[in-house]
Amino acid sequence: MEWFSSRLSLLLSPSTAISTSQGTTFSAIPQIYVTSAAPQSDSVTSQLSVTLESLAGEFLELAHTCLLVLHLEVRVQCFHYLLPKKNNIYVEPKVIELSRSLATLDEAMSTCLQPEKTKYIFEGIGDMIGKILMSSVQFWTRIDQSDVNKMGRHIYTLQQSIASITMSREISLDQTRRYFHLLTLSPDEILNDILESGPQYTDLEYMHALQLIHRCRTRAASPTTDPNIHMNRLNDILTEMRRKY
Repeated sequence: MEWFSSRLSLLLSPSTAISTSQGTTFSAIPQIYVTSAAPQSDSVTSQLSVTLESLAGEFLELAHTCLLVLHLEVRVQCFHYLLPKKNNIYVEPKVIELSRSLATLDEAMSTCLQPEKTKYIFEGIGDMIGKILMSSVQFWTRIDQSDVNKMGRHIYTLQQSIASITMSREISLDQTRRYFHLLTLSPDEILNDILESGPQYTDLEYMHALQLIHRCRTRAASPTTDPNIHMNRLNDILTEMRRKY
C-alpha cells in the first residue's frame, strides 16, 4: 500500500525519464490522457489531481495503520501465551508456542516488509516479555527452586528466539532471570541485597517478590515474620536509597 501510494503521488509530478543503453528515453511513470469530444477544463484536471492526492494520502495512512496493527499483534501474542490466570500456583508459560508464533510472524513479514519495518514491529519485545514474566509473580501462590530453574530455561529459550529475529541479544531478559533468582532467597536476604547493590527493580516488583515468598512459607507452615514488617523495611530502604542517589 505504501508502494501504491508513492506511485499515485508520482502521477501528480512530472514523469521521470530513464535513459536506456541505446540513448533513448522513456517515461518511468505511464502518462494518463483523458480524451473527450470537448477539451477538458482546468477545473476537471484540478479535481483529478486533488482526488489522486487524497487517495495517495489514504493509502499511506492505511499502510501505517497496518504496520501499527502488526506491532501490537506481536505484543498481544506475548500476553496471550505468557500471562497466567489469577490466583494460580506457578504455571508453565507457553514459551514454545510463543516462540513458534513469533518465528511464523517474522517469516511472513520478512518476505514483504523492509528490514527497518520488521525491526519496528519487534523492537523492545524482550523488555516487554521480561515485564510480563515478572508481573505474573503477583498471581502465584507458590514457587520453589525447580520452578525457578524452569523459568530460567524458559527465559533462555525466549532470548534465543528473539535474537534470531532481531539479530541482537536481549540483555533485559538477563535482568529478568536474576529477578527469579531472588525468589529463592529469604526476605532478609533480598533486603540486604538492596542495601549492598542498590535497587535493581521497581518497588512493585520487590513487593511482589516478598509477598510470594511469604505466601510460600505460609502454605508450608514454616515460621514466618509478619509480612508488613518486611514491607515497611523495604519502603524505608528504597526511600533512603532515593535520597542518596
